[in-house]
Formats: sequence, structure tokens, C-alpha cells
Amino acid sequence: MTTSEDYSKKTVVELKTLCKERNIKGYSGKKKEDIINALRKYDAAEAAPTVALTTTAPRTRAPKTTDQIVIVPADILLFFSSAKGEGRGNNDINNKKRELILKDLLFKEIPTDPEYERYWTLLKTSFEELCLKLKDSFPTTIEHKAGRAHNHDFLFKYSDDTLITVEFKYGAKKISNLPQFYQISTKSLFLPGFAETYYDDVVSKNTLYSDLGAIPTKEDYMKEIYKTESKVSFFIEAKDREKDKEYYRKKQTLANDFIKEWLKKHYRILDLTLLTRLFKEKQSDKKYILWDRDSWNIDEFKDDDLKLEGIVGLNDAGNSIIVRAKSGREFHMLLRWKNGIGILNPAWQISVR
Repeated sequence: MTTSEDYSKKTVVELKTLCKERNIKGYSGKKKEDIINALRKYDAAEAAPTVALTTTAPRTRAPKTTDQIVIVPADILLFFSSAKGEGRGNNDINNKKRELILKDLLFKEIPTDPEYERYWTLLKTSFEELCLKLKDSFPTTIEHKAGRAHNHDFLFKYSDDTLITVEFKYGAKKISNLPQFYQISTKSLFLPGFAETYYDDVVSKNTLYSDLGAIPTKEDYMKEIYKTESKVSFFIEAKDREKDKEYYRKKQTLANDFIKEWLKKHYRILDLTLLTRLFKEKQSDKKYILWDRDSWNIDEFKDDDLKLEGIVGLNDAGNSIIVRAKSGREFHMLLRWKNGIGILNPAWQISVR
């Protein structure tokens, strides 16, 4: 198969048959254009298998640094395809690729590949228009700042020494459309104690954990719990055991019920002063640029959005704390395990209404 095949002449049924033959996942329920994009990405991967992405989950661990990522012309389709169904592994690397494309988009020639050049041209033209909405001139450089050490994805630098911190989000028109705009560990002091209590009340007592083997001491447990992955056998076995669907279902129920119980007991003592300070530190003076597959939008938090004045209560599901800002906006703080149910990295996933 070559990338020259004209998929546009095929019916949706024919396109889905091709996807099935090539073991491409996630095409069910998609529009014709999205299915075609998935097939084109597959074709590009066949031509450059060491760097291109397919729509299937990667078989090897994703690159840990952006230096290990190579952009190919077909990657431009990542801006024009739905992010749904990508899976966490693919989603992470796809976002890194989008960010790397944007970093160089103003300063490097776009690929002249006949199949993808129009997509590159469309994105570059619209990105130039976006930049002129941020400021009345183009940045001289765009530094990529993504990672846990930073609170933004890019730093736009201008000839007059102006600096603009920028956060890129894909698949939304405004911040309130995002499933989360910010994530922070439960280690944060505005409402501490979740992981410690989970160890005392669940890990050290429940057979779903004791059956995994030797339970680590609380001290050793706390050294690992906020990591995204652990080399300690207890945590490795806990993750591996999730392949057993019945075990996973039981542990999911156990962990989710504990979250609800813990929040019900503790949400009223959430420290709004500390949380406000954190919000201002991480979210003030930052522009959000949002791409929704066909257009750019700019959004940001105003000062009164970041001044928290009251605890509304818990959501109907009992797994989120709702707090209200001076502006009237509400923040929903979903408490969840980010790396395996009841295993690693309990965190607050924060969205805004």
C-alpha cells in the first residue's frame, strides 16, 4: 500500500474494512474524514516506521524527552483528527508532537509533501493570525517549556523584550471545555493526608493488597506513591494483577468508595487560602491558546477567577470538591488515581465551569 491511494473515493464501509485489515483501532463511530486520516497516518508509519504514529497503541515505551521525537509530514494530521480513542500512551506522545510542531511553525519551512502540504499551510496561516491577536507583532523565538518543572508549554519572546507565557490545549474552544486545565498531587498541603489514610485503612488491611505479597512499610509506601511508575515489586504486581478483570473491578470499587468516604469526612477543611495562592502562582499572567481542529481561540483566567471564596460542597458523584471564586466561577476538583486504580499517583484533576 502506498500513500497515493485516493481514500476519498471509497465508501465508509470500504474504509472501515481497510482499517480492520490493517489492525487500526478506534475507527468505529468516526466520520469519514477521521477514518481517512487514520489510514493516512498508518501509511506514513509504513513509510517511516521508526518515527511515525499509528492509531494503535504503541508497543514500546513512549519517548521520555522531546529530543527523541522526530516529526514527519503526516504528523500534521494530529491537529485535524479527534483525540478521542487515542489512549493515554498515544495521547501523551501526540500532544508532544503537536507542541513541537507549534514551536517551529513560524520559523521553519513547512514540508512540501503533496499529500499533507495543505494541512501544514492551513495550520501555519491560522497560527500566524493567532500570534497577531496575542500581540501586534510576531515572537522572535518560541521556547518549549513543557514538563512538570514548568506551569506552561511555551514562552513567547519578542524583540521589545516582552515575554508571554502560553499554555496549549487541543480539542476545545475555551478553558471551561477542558476535562482538566490543571493537575496537582494530593501531597499538596491544602488538603493533605489522603495517601497516608489509604495506606492505613485499605492497603494494610484489605486482602486485595495483602494477597499481592509483602506489603511495604508505610515509610517505603510513601516514598513511591506519588511516582508515575515504580520499580518496587509490590506496585509492579498490583499493576499486573489488574489484567484480571474481576480483581480490577473489586479494587476499582474499593478505591472509588474510599475516595468518596474520605472526601465526605475532610472536604470542609480544605484550605482556600493555600489553594488560592497555588492557583495564582500557576495560572496568573498566562494565555491559553486552544485549537479545536479548525480554529484557534485565546482564553485566560482573570484575577477574580483565581480568588477562591467558598466551598460549595461535593458533586453528585461524591468524588469532587466544588469551590467558588470571587468571579462566581466554580472549580471542580476531582480526586482520582492517575496511574492505576489504588496504585500510584493520587491527584486532583481540576476543571472550571
